[in-house]
Amino acid sequence: FVLFPLLVSSLSAAADAPQLWYRAPAQLWSEALPVGNGRLGAMVFGGVPRERLQLNEGTLWSGSARDYDRVGAFKHLPEVRRLLFAGDHAAAEALVAKEFLGERPLGAYQPLGNLLLTFGDTAAFTDYRRELDLDAAIVRTTYRIGEATFTREVFSSAPHQVIVVRLTCDRPGKISFSATLTRAEAAECVSSGADGLELRGQADRGKPTAGVRFAAHLRAVPDGGTITNRAGVLRIENADAVTLLLTAGTDYRGAESLARSAAPLAAAARFTYTQLRDAHLNDHRALFRRVTLDLGREAGTAAPTDERIRRVVEGGTDAALSALYFHYGRYLLIGSSRPGNLPANLQGIWNDNLNPPWFCGWHFDVNAQMIYWLAETTNLAECHEPLFDLIE
Repeated sequence: FVLFPLLVSSLSAAADAPQLWYRAPAQLWSEALPVGNGRLGAMVFGGVPRERLQLNEGTLWSGSARDYDRVGAFKHLPEVRRLLFAGDHAAAEALVAKEFLGERPLGAYQPLGNLLLTFGDTAAFTDYRRELDLDAAIVRTTYRIGEATFTREVFSSAPHQVIVVRLTCDRPGKISFSATLTRAEAAECVSSGADGLELRGQADRGKPTAGVRFAAHLRAVPDGGTITNRAGVLRIENADAVTLLLTAGTDYRGAESLARSAAPLAAAARFTYTQLRDAHLNDHRALFRRVTLDLGREAGTAAPTDERIRRVVEGGTDAALSALYFHYGRYLLIGSSRPGNLPANLQGIWNDNLNPPWFCGWHFDVNAQMIYWLAETTNLAECHEPLFDLIE
């Protein structure tokens, strides 16, 4: 990145802010759009009849703390070296696995679950747009059904430690949907009060790799309409708008931490959506607006992001797409590495796999370093702190 001509200044007007945008909902997890506050993450699919937010909490790991020291392992080092120099790499690897590593059920970074929103019959929607505004750190989905325009905004707030989902329509009484929390295994969703849901479980519950206990808490704040809540399904009918607040926690730092996991929900519910959004924007932009990169613009930069990538793959040029990629890297580091949290793992904080590649761990041969190349070179030194804390 030192080759890029960096200018330290504020970004220009919001219209020029870097965005990823698409004309269709995500079909694959890798097509969804991420939000994160360093601890709480979500991948937003932007579906119309059914929306999925795949959720993560940065300390949700299977496995447990234990002593992995292999007493006497050093005695086998000469034989490992002899095998390597003799070209018998397989035997050397087997000896290392047996005598240096031994039997150890490794844990993995696991998903928290999903927030699923199911709407009515919306097959005839038009004017669809799904976008990630990097300057605002907000995923926005808009579409029309008849004469009504629907808008969803999703962000993960660092100041309030909640994921915020706002559903609105330019016509009154049009917001109706069901909400529930799910996970592939080892968790159950129950109704909590008149307007809340709770998902509780344990990573790899019942297995030798059983890990942290966790809880996710959801609260709905509707403007108008009616709300019912039964058996882990929250139903809202004919509201003008709805704000959903979600937070989560684990016992990674002790049972008290898990017991307090719902506290941010009650605190955030005292603020209006506008106040939550403004606090989020101020926090994010204090980091994101430290650097801007202008590589020029060419024809076609207003096209959807997937179309721009396709043109480059086919041999076209798009310097502004390179700048967008640069900003996206900064955005992901801001969203997955904040002081006081664990550092970004192999996938930041975004993972939907119970058994992810390489455990989503921290690998110091080069992978952890690659994630943090952006920290100092793009003036995000605070985002480096979680890595140093982990090393210590």
